[in-house]
Amino acid sequence: PTGPAALTRAPSSPPHAAPPRHAYLFLLQPHPDSAFLGCSPEQLFRLDGRRLTTDALAGTRPRGATEEEDAALAAELLASDKELREVHAVRDFLKRVLEQDCESISHSAPYVLQLRHVQHIAMQFTAQLAGMPDAPARGAPLLAAAARAMRLLHPTPAVCGVPTTAAREAIRRAEPFDRGLYAGPFGYVSAGSCEFCVAIRSALLEGAQAHLYGGAGVLRGSDADAEWAEVHFKMRPFSSLFPGAPSWVGRVLLRHRWLRHLFVEEVLLFCSAAWQTVRRRRPPPGRALSPLRALAFATKISRPYFWLVTLWLYLLPTAQKYHLWSTGFFWVGLVYCTFPLNLLCYLMNDLADVEVDVDNPRKGGVLYGVVAHSAALRTAVPWAVLVQLPFLAAFAASWGTAVTLGWFVAVIAVNWVYNFGPRLSSRYAPLDLFCPCGYMLVIPLSCALNGLPSPSVQAWTHTLFFVVRSQLWLQTFDIPTDRRSGRRNTAVLLGLGRSQVLLGALLTLELAFVCASFSDWGLISFSAVSLALLGLQAYLGPQAAMPSPRAVGTVFAVLGLGGYAMLMHVWVMGSFLTSS
Repeated sequence: PTGPAALTRAPSSPPHAAPPRHAYLFLLQPHPDSAFLGCSPEQLFRLDGRRLTTDALAGTRPRGATEEEDAALAAELLASDKELREVHAVRDFLKRVLEQDCESISHSAPYVLQLRHVQHIAMQFTAQLAGMPDAPARGAPLLAAAARAMRLLHPTPAVCGVPTTAAREAIRRAEPFDRGLYAGPFGYVSAGSCEFCVAIRSALLEGAQAHLYGGAGVLRGSDADAEWAEVHFKMRPFSSLFPGAPSWVGRVLLRHRWLRHLFVEEVLLFCSAAWQTVRRRRPPPGRALSPLRALAFATKISRPYFWLVTLWLYLLPTAQKYHLWSTGFFWVGLVYCTFPLNLLCYLMNDLADVEVDVDNPRKGGVLYGVVAHSAALRTAVPWAVLVQLPFLAAFAASWGTAVTLGWFVAVIAVNWVYNFGPRLSSRYAPLDLFCPCGYMLVIPLSCALNGLPSPSVQAWTHTLFFVVRSQLWLQTFDIPTDRRSGRRNTAVLLGLGRSQVLLGALLTLELAFVCASFSDWGLISFSAVSLALLGLQAYLGPQAAMPSPRAVGTVFAVLGLGGYAMLMHVWVMGSFLTSS
């Protein structure tokens, strides 16, 4: 908003030189789980060279349902003694502070600024900052000029009142909360100009909760009920986005974080949303994500590349048991070990590692996992819960409800300890290497469903070797990001060099064990090639431990193909059935 020419305009129209402006939209996200955003109509100031513009904004009326009602409300606003005194208080403040450090100060007559839901009385000020050259300021001089303007104008009467010092102390005594970022200056300083707004009509999002901030100007003649109603229709752009108050069950769940870790809240919310959808017979507003896209997102979370691990463990006891192909429970268990089980496990892991995964070069693809904020990940919780139910029902029919429940609780418990447990998680050594052994719970599932005996001690031992050394090897790729996130896992504590030494020792022991326990050339070759690859990685140096995303994708593709080929070999040959 600029231009002294506006002084001759009619009171209810904007200045001639003012471009169309509705509001400032802003968003600050300092943390993946929180964000501060808003839609503010109030300009703090704009600087173009030494030319400063600012607004006096006060008085509020809602927008009318018709043009006639809209015009009547605007006329009522301009005729209100209370509203005019409010805008004149802001006008007097701006004149007083601008005279301290500015020249050529002018302002427009009051006019109505109309927004989508409300309309305000506005006056536009123009001034020249004193002591600055007429040539456009750039770099440090512009930054210094912006700091001068900020000291003059912030805080404004709209958010602090006048006189400033006395009003600030009164607010501190009366307000029962910390404003945080609310009512602060938001804007930018570029090479040749800068512009700031006042961060009013805003919201702080923290996980599943939203704190809305709005206010009204109170002065002699204010009516408390009218001011309260004014705050509500000012905040209508935000409040209209949220459903009604939750039930007492929902309120209780929201108070207890540990219940959210058990997914109780998500199950109830999903059931409620499903019931509302059935009642409406159309998608509720704001739910633009189709079921197909939601399923695709959940599939990415399940990391299809790593289905190989659970498939390997499920098929290990069934080697050469061709007759199982004709049984339904065999295929039920095999399918469960792909999408359903991995969605459950990796969703818990992703929720725990939101901050770390942003820098993880292995994440972000279709096969290797998704990079997303926790709010987006939580939308997959209903899928993770519901997809378990038919499989758990089938398992209960096969080997009893009590055993099924015990097995599933063990799966949840191991994953919870790994991802959320205090000092017993993936963030702390040495249990970070052994918690992934929870994957081995797939083996008793396979044995129970298919009526098979437990694998030999040699097969269990080889699987333990494989899980522990694979976990340590993956950690060596993530040392920089894990260290920045504060993790104290084995690879971070040892460093890259000593981690590779430990990994080499584990692979050497694995190779010696395989040679002593099995006569299968495939298993021996697998351990030997793994040891050789580690030696190559150590020879190439640290750069090989931190490859580019493209290199990571290529390596994983080769290893994945080799893994599935090895799985077929082990199953067809019965490698773990044959000992030396």
